[in-house]
Amino acid sequence: MAYACNPQTFTREAGADLSSSQYYFVKLNSDSEAVLCGNGEQAAGILQNKPEEGESASIAYAGVSMYIGAGSLAAGQAVASSTDGKGEAVSANDKTMGQVVENPGGDGQTGTCLILNTGGNPGDAAVNDVEIAAGEALTSDINKVMTLDATGRVVKAGAGEATCGVLQNAPALAADATLRTAGLTDVVCGATVTAGNTVAVDATARVVAVNPNVDDDYVIGIMRESGTVGESKLMLITNWGITPGFVDELEDRENFVAKADYQLLKGYVLKADTVAGKAILCGQGETPIGVLVNTPDTNEVAYICLKGVVDAVLGGTVAIGDPLSTNVDGQVIVAEDNAPVIGRALEVGTIGTTKSILFAPEKGRASFVDTMNLEAKADYRLLAGYALKVDSTGDKAILAGDGEGAIGILVNSPNINETAQIRMLGKATCVSGAGAIATIGARVAVAAGGKIEIAASGNQDIGYALSTTSGADEALTIMVCPLGIEP
Repeated sequence: MAYACNPQTFTREAGADLSSSQYYFVKLNSDSEAVLCGNGEQAAGILQNKPEEGESASIAYAGVSMYIGAGSLAAGQAVASSTDGKGEAVSANDKTMGQVVENPGGDGQTGTCLILNTGGNPGDAAVNDVEIAAGEALTSDINKVMTLDATGRVVKAGAGEATCGVLQNAPALAADATLRTAGLTDVVCGATVTAGNTVAVDATARVVAVNPNVDDDYVIGIMRESGTVGESKLMLITNWGITPGFVDELEDRENFVAKADYQLLKGYVLKADTVAGKAILCGQGETPIGVLVNTPDTNEVAYICLKGVVDAVLGGTVAIGDPLSTNVDGQVIVAEDNAPVIGRALEVGTIGTTKSILFAPEKGRASFVDTMNLEAKADYRLLAGYALKVDSTGDKAILAGDGEGAIGILVNSPNINETAQIRMLGKATCVSGAGAIATIGARVAVAAGGKIEIAASGNQDIGYALSTTSGADEALTIMVCPLGIEP
């Protein structure tokens, strides 16, 4: 089952209509615009959204991303771009763009790729090595795992910590430390490891095997060779993070113990077992706790997405924006009247497929009214797409301010004292505030003047971004679903 995990992205204007090219390889043209990559060409990365020409394209240049395959590729194979931007096996003179993690299974199917973007073979040091000043003497620490200190300098990583790479030289204090940040590297073992083990760092900056379904350590790679304590052995750097089951960095996650074998049920909806305090499959019309994002066996830890954008298995046909509920098997379906709404569909899909949804249980049932009417307190004929709140009288709508809680997005153009139609739940088009919104799924809040921007600490979230922007006063599509105060 394809998934993504912490892809690092940047944005460029789309130089062509890429609305049907999500998860294809893209390159930059002579105008620095994103266009489909050709056969064996150097790609900028993998397209994460569906921009039309002139819109912002979100491009993953590092990390683990979904990709569209040109055919079946085995896990571990190097991948390059085909003539139409799909991923295919590397041939002579192709630019290697990544390594397969999950087989797409066939032409046009979705797989998982570790983006290496070496332009050559995985592990190409010229591309994957960076130099940063050492924050301590590292003269005896070659091939150990590093992180950055509070001043941005390289120091040895501690047990389970997030890392920035593996040391390739032996620098003194303040000298340049050469770090391998992606691809293949030798790394010092802190205990016996076996080829294929996922590994994290121990207290001595060496690697040890971890179980990503159980442990909460930061997974930094996969061993390509077996080794014992003190030996330097070959590892593929993946930087998966806490677990490869994570779908993106915006998820809220909770850990429960799986009551049964859920190794084949990633993407299903779970609820809490009130008797045993464990996670079990959610039934039709029942109240869920979230979507399973890993593959635990009985009594292993189940990682559960409590809120956010996540891949879920469908139990029927859904369309973008549909309110969702669960069937008797814990799969996602269109919510019927009076069924609890657990979120909204972000992609079109059919029974048995895995598609992105916004998991955000809503207050109410499927018959809950998404739009409410209030009297406009001022002239809002030019302010469709702006966020509104209720005034102090409780019966009129006014513009929401920076970081304030809003009731929704204005969808019509009322004059003073006319009826303002306000979208409280679901998709809405709004106006962006200052600063780019580069990631689909980012939490958003109200900016000054009722515009929408990335949610900052202490802001009252209004929902999630469904498109991207490069600056102020652009059209932005969001999923309106007020979530509470951003921590």
